Amino acid sequence: MTIKTHKLLDINYLKQFCSDILADTNHNSIKEKQRFLLKFYSIINFKLVASPDKLVFRARKCDDIGFDNIVEMGPPPVHLTKSNRLNEANKPVLYLSNNMWSSFDEIGMKDNDYVQVISCKYNKMKDPSIAIIGDIKEVFRWGNSRYSKFITDYIKRTFYDLGKQNLDGLKSYIYTDSFLSSLLTDSSAKDKNYIHTQSLSELIFEKLPHVDGVAYQGIESSGAWNLALKSKSFKEFLSVNSVHLFHINQCYGYGIYGQQLIKKATRITDSGKIVWK
Repeated sequence: MTIKTHKLLDINYLKQFCSDILADTNHNSIKEKQRFLLKFYSIINFKLVASPDKLVFRARKCDDIGFDNIVEMGPPPVHLTKSNRLNEANKPVLYLSNNMWSSFDEIGMKDNDYVQVISCKYNKMKDPSIAIIGDIKEVFRWGNSRYSKFITDYIKRTFYDLGKQNLDGLKSYIYTDSFLSSLLTDSSAKDKNYIHTQSLSELIFEKLPHVDGVAYQGIESSGAWNLALKSKSFKEFLSVNSVHLFHINQCYGYGIYGQQLIKKATRITDSGKIVWK
């Protein structure tokens, strides 16, 4: 990955501009301000070359019977798609997490809830293109990317080059990524009708139409990461590896659960019917 020449905003102007975005409540105004900000932010995007044993998870609350067709665990139909963090109503994406308990956190599992969860593996020779928000901040704070050493090295080289040229530019580079990450991971975004997160997601896909999804840090699952995958990319890049129905005996907190296995799938028919054991 070649180090880019970054066009960056003055750090003092940037701080005030981001504060103005947060204070804004008009959808069109927010979107135009975010579009302007993205002109000064190079979105890191890469081919996610996953190992054969790497899994991602999707969880849904349910009753003690669960869902009998795998379609219920995939992207929702357009007409049933509700407004969510990175999608508007009638514009489905599939939300995934990097481990099972994180997927429980993200949907707010409580004591005595039932949850159906699928694990998915990446299809061979199929590497989705992923945009990531928040990894510049991650490398700055912790020294490593959440995704790969390759990205860690790229960001550190960028830090070094910007630091030599313009220290305020380096501050602006880190600040912009930190701010955009804070928008995507705002735990109160639902209370604001996702007005900041949906427009940002739309603009990311507008700027990078080739990407299949957006990776961002966990909201309820601190330290984890989530993936919002385009609906059409689900079958192309992922295959269902397992299906389980659990009863949550206890939610201990800090992403730790006590769960009881109710049943697991032995196979999925060509029509999508889940055959339970």
